[in-house]
Amino acid sequence: MQYVPTDSTQRQLLRSLSYFSVRLKYVERKSFFGLSGRQVLLLASLCSFDEPPSLGELSEANGASHQNIKQILLKLEKAGYVTIRPDEHDNRALLVEPTDMGRNLAVLYNEKIDEVINHLFEDISEKDAATCVAVVEKLREGLKELL
Repeated sequence: MQYVPTDSTQRQLLRSLSYFSVRLKYVERKSFFGLSGRQVLLLASLCSFDEPPSLGELSEANGASHQNIKQILLKLEKAGYVTIRPDEHDNRALLVEPTDMGRNLAVLYNEKIDEVINHLFEDISEKDAATCVAVVEKLREGLKELL
């Protein structure tokens, strides 16, 4: 006898999340003022820190490897959006700070993202969004256990 999967709500949800993730990554990869989506996302993340983070802190906050983040930062530094300097208290650590140009671009990007979020969530109640966050967090925990 051949196994035929049912089209459960759970399967529909996973397909929808997968589709959404792929499409969202496409939007993120679009160029913004000549920078890649990953560069701009990292710059926006950097600008969310109160104090200049270390390269390690920035890597952890963005869920990416130290090497990957450093490569992106070197390109941003070359373009004048960030400065990278040794930590005065720990010579092994590098601190990253946005320049004025970097901060200005992050503000523009965040305004654009606010427009996208407002559009995407226009017909979604706060309660439904909160329920979705809770479900996705449970799925993430389950996925961690599988990995």
